[in-house]
Amino acid sequence: MILHRFLKVFLAAALIFSFYGCKESLQPQKEAKYLFFLIGDGMGLSHRALTEMYLAALDDETGQKALFMSQLPVQGYVTTYAGNSFITCSAASGTALATGRKTNNGMISCSPDTIPYQSIAEAAKKAGKSVGILTNVMLSHATPAAFSAHAPSRSDTKMIRDGQLASGFDYFAGGYMTVDSITQQDKTDFPNQAQENGYQVFSSKKDLPKISEHEKIIFFADTLEKDGSMFYSIDYPKDKINLKMLFETGIEKLSANPNGFFIMLESGKIDWAAHENDAATMIREMLDFDEIIKTAFAFYEKHPDKTLIVITADHETGGLALGNSNAGYKLKPNLLALQKGSVESIRKEYQYFLSEYSHKDKKSEAPYAFLKTWFGFDSEDLSLNKEDSATIKKAWEKDIIADTKSSELVKKARKILAQKSGIGWTTESHTGVPVPVSAVGVGAELFGGYYDNTDIPKKMAELMGIAF
Repeated sequence: MILHRFLKVFLAAALIFSFYGCKESLQPQKEAKYLFFLIGDGMGLSHRALTEMYLAALDDETGQKALFMSQLPVQGYVTTYAGNSFITCSAASGTALATGRKTNNGMISCSPDTIPYQSIAEAAKKAGKSVGILTNVMLSHATPAAFSAHAPSRSDTKMIRDGQLASGFDYFAGGYMTVDSITQQDKTDFPNQAQENGYQVFSSKKDLPKISEHEKIIFFADTLEKDGSMFYSIDYPKDKINLKMLFETGIEKLSANPNGFFIMLESGKIDWAAHENDAATMIREMLDFDEIIKTAFAFYEKHPDKTLIVITADHETGGLALGNSNAGYKLKPNLLALQKGSVESIRKEYQYFLSEYSHKDKKSEAPYAFLKTWFGFDSEDLSLNKEDSATIKKAWEKDIIADTKSSELVKKARKILAQKSGIGWTTESHTGVPVPVSAVGVGAELFGGYYDNTDIPKKMAELMGIAF
């Protein structure tokens, strides 16, 4: 009897010890002093897979050549729905990733009743860490805005910019911190407004080394589109500043803080290319983003016990399908290498090309010179059938007769190239599918599995040891 009671007590003690011992082992043993949150805007699993198939096909191989992000030890998925919709916009999803809370589409880091939500970046700053916000689109755009400002509407870019300047964050870099569009007056007024908030503004490559000399920096790329975004990688002048350069410079600056840093970097033009259903351009953006991830990993290798890298997307864009009914089982992503510019830049070139022809010139041969230059329509691998030729002729005739600036030919050429490559798109907007998460570093195991996007910043705060 005594032995029986002893065994019961012993087993109970063992269970309690086991429970608390296991619980203890599940808790993060180290703190993430340095945290990289890298967001591929619009990047779904298909975007990753197509890029990997593209790399394999260029080497005349079947299969996939894994992107660096796909090789990280922890992989998971998150749901992306908004507070009022199964399909999110970037404002609502950016809010979820920044604050751990849902809101309605169109709202920036505040509740549907417009009560501000604290972002993980703001919490990191309060905890004494340096904070960097980088993107290759406008800094006032939805995702960077969600981490650094609050607004009832993503369209209120003035309120967003004012909030960003008041944030006290250490480093903003990438596209312009625009109001509506870049004007000459804004170019003059903005540096003064920034300086009033303690920021130094730079945009020249030769000024990159200067950022360590100042406490708070706003750095715009020296080559921007009229809307304030950086150029697509496929169009980008190779001697100009790119997002990777700004990222490397930011790491050097922010890592000087003994309390560490929080960096959010958005590769925003993956999304923009997918909105255009422009697979060739999207792939180039994906490859650039993967190089940025390698840069973060190089830092992690120097500080493996103090660094966490988390990579995800805010949503999927385009409903990208790897396969279509016309191509059957023949997926040929290497054909996308024939495209020599973004659809956006090709459209601009096409307007110049159109101006050379009168409205009465309907020569069916005329557009082929343009299509050969920009879409590789003279390639032996890209055989056009009678239906393709009829589509091209009809588009050309529509464009030269139209009173407005039409670019039907470019649209049709992009569709023909996609069809021949074996891919398809369901929409020019977002979809509601879950998106991948990849992670490495301190506490990375918390980011595996299947969960909601609002859990990501909560896990980050726990691992950084900050109140959130």
